[in-house]
Amino acid sequence: MIKNIVVVLILSSFSFSALSFEAGNISTLRQWTAEVVANHDVWNRPACVAFTKSEDQASTLEVTSFYDEDLEQFLEPTINILTPFDVSFFEVVVEIDRVSDDFTFLPILPDSENLSIVGARALFDDRQTLVESLSLRNRVVAKYLDASGEVKSVTFSLSGSQNTIAQQFSACGLEITERETLETLPQP
Repeated sequence: MIKNIVVVLILSSFSFSALSFEAGNISTLRQWTAEVVANHDVWNRPACVAFTKSEDQASTLEVTSFYDEDLEQFLEPTINILTPFDVSFFEVVVEIDRVSDDFTFLPILPDSENLSIVGARALFDDRQTLVESLSLRNRVVAKYLDASGEVKSVTFSLSGSQNTIAQQFSACGLEITERETLETLPQP
């Protein structure tokens, strides 16, 4: 039996005493939605999320920033693909017509033990380029190997992604900073 992933099931409209944000819908545009949630159903923590469902409505592509109670702010976002299938992602392509950008995603498991979901997360250093590609391209194709070793893919529309992600970043105070590489760090 295949279960559909529901990235955000419960929205809370109250303010949290320990948190300095209020849960609720930021924006919905075409096929993308941005929300602030008290407890992300997959990651089990407060988050600011922009997401869309795949064409088959089974998988989810999300730009997620978790809330840090100590810093009282949302942390830099991660880009995840989640699916209920027993798969191993190996390539994610963001494309428009014949122009495409390929990204490497690493396998991830959700924090929730009650969900049978697997996924993939973009490499840290690719996030800024990937967010820009999500805003400028028209679809994401994630290729994976299923349990029998057959190559398959899942497709996400990027219609509405640019404005929804921009509103998510603005409303939640998000930004992506450049990570210093070993070459740029001071040497002893």
